[in-house]
Amino acid sequence: MSERSESVLRKNMRLSIVEGIVAMPLVFLTMPGNFLLANLATGPLNLSSSIYGIIASLPAWSNVAQLFAMPFLTRFFPQKSVCLAFSYFHAAAWLILGLALPYLPQDGSWPTIAIMIGVLAVISFGFSIINISWTSWIEEWLPKKSRGRYLGRRNRTMQISTVVFLIVAGKTISLIGDDNPLLGFQIIIFIGVFLRFFSLSLIHI
Repeated sequence: MSERSESVLRKNMRLSIVEGIVAMPLVFLTMPGNFLLANLATGPLNLSSSIYGIIASLPAWSNVAQLFAMPFLTRFFPQKSVCLAFSYFHAAAWLILGLALPYLPQDGSWPTIAIMIGVLAVISFGFSIINISWTSWIEEWLPKKSRGRYLGRRNRTMQISTVVFLIVAGKTISLIGDDNPLLGFQIIIFIGVFLRFFSLSLIHI
């Protein structure tokens, strides 16, 4: 490997770590069964446990759907393009949900159920595509001999950012939740979306 190629590789590896750190808040919100989404659904929105069970199962259904979608997408587009397109799609869906929260009935009625399940199904499907395309794209430029050690270090760093995010999220909900529960969740979602768009700018680089 030439000196210039090695320099570009090291730069990409550093950027990928930073990208993972700032992407993590929105990634955590998308993870199945996370307690923030559970609190939002069964708390302020008053959705039943059975409806939340459907919401929690959406990532599993999305993983099945991506098995059929990915071969079609990669036939026409490179992995990086697929990853970026669905990352924007995923972030935009979260932004729409954040903007819609104040207008949702807080009585667990069907309009709230339909919007929550519909938007979160879109979010889960987008995230399932991102997971596969990101991994495949990383394998295109990251040397195999460095892959395990590098990804382990990246994952450990992202876990630290997750802890920081959860502390901030908990404080936000506790400070604002008494007066306006939905506003606290809105702020958390908007922070995650803002950081995610920043992480996407790093992927472009």
